[in-house]
Amino acid sequence: MTHPANPYFNPQALPLYIHGLEGDPSKPTGKGGYMLKTFGRSGPKMPAKFEGTLGRPSCFEACFDIMSDHLRINPTSVLVGSSFGGGITMALLQRGLWKGPIVLLAPAIKRYQFDLKFPSGVQAIIIHDPSDDIVSYTDSIDLQAANPEQCELWESDGGHRLSTISKNGTLERAVKRQLQRAKTL
Repeated sequence: MTHPANPYFNPQALPLYIHGLEGDPSKPTGKGGYMLKTFGRSGPKMPAKFEGTLGRPSCFEACFDIMSDHLRINPTSVLVGSSFGGGITMALLQRGLWKGPIVLLAPAIKRYQFDLKFPSGVQAIIIHDPSDDIVSYTDSIDLQAANPEQCELWESDGGHRLSTISKNGTLERAVKRQLQRAKTL
């Protein structure tokens, strides 16, 4: 059952994980492996490579295409975007391919020069470590401030990789909260 205003949204479907640069959605000890084990689904592997630039890497559009194609075939209930995957998530929102709940993990949104405003109907939870030395925590503060009615900012630890959130229950709580929101849309 898809949503009439968003054909890629299915409130009954499993959440979709969108990995970061050089991430692996199937690595058993990573967030993708955790999503697979906990929620029964991770996401496709993207050719995301770090290039040392502050703007969008050259692989961005190819990765966006992989995720948008995946969504067309596999509608989902919640998007979970990690770092670079947060940028892909924002592109899916701003290009009109997604309206629904999202979880952003240390999202690289300002770094990739996106407008910080979410489309209407989007509810977000951002999880970020204030000591992150790759994506500035202030970027997430700015993102939350641009969307005060649509966005929660959860402070965590574990550095940029948020290495503790799959062990301490934070990621599970965030995804479950968004799954509940998905059922009301």
